[in-house]
Amino acid sequence: MDTTRIRRLFPRATLVSLALFLGLVPSSWSRERSAIFEAGSIAVHPAPPIAREMTSWAVRRYDQAGLELPQADVFFHDGRDGCDGYLGTTVVSRIDLCVRLAMEPGPQRIVLHELAHAWVIANLDATRQASFLDLRGLTSWAGRAVPWKEQGREQAAEIVAWGLGDGTMLPMIDDTGPEALTEAFRSLTGVDPLNQPA
Repeated sequence: MDTTRIRRLFPRATLVSLALFLGLVPSSWSRERSAIFEAGSIAVHPAPPIAREMTSWAVRRYDQAGLELPQADVFFHDGRDGCDGYLGTTVVSRIDLCVRLAMEPGPQRIVLHELAHAWVIANLDATRQASFLDLRGLTSWAGRAVPWKEQGREQAAEIVAWGLGDGTMLPMIDDTGPEALTEAFRSLTGVDPLNQPA
């Protein structure tokens, strides 16, 4: 079968996937080809300009704090179907965001929050997770049986997002006094929040 006929029979994405599976091209080639924009280690897949700008801003906030983000792929969706009904989800190195940007309250915080999940996965081992749970008086790192606000992973993401934000939006968790938040941010990251007055 000649290559012209193969191209007609299989869509380009299928050929790329097949080539990756067979080891004919490196996996990084697929990531670079499908991403339309890269901000540091974050590849943003087809998204409107405002989404790319917001992601760039968020990545710069991590850089300013000295927090290195792992490689991750960010996908923006029009509705909530791409995020299991939530505003965002993070599974290891895939981040799905379902914020309607101009319409959602605090979309910057949501982007920071989901990037925080990727950062936490890459940087907090079981010992540091347990230490954070003790500090916050929590009993579980994650689990659907535990309310969202009482999960360690969600509090960690909210606190990192708060510390990297502009200081105008408090985390959506209990015990949000500035001293407690600052202590928790330092325990997670080892640095001071960016939103602290000079």
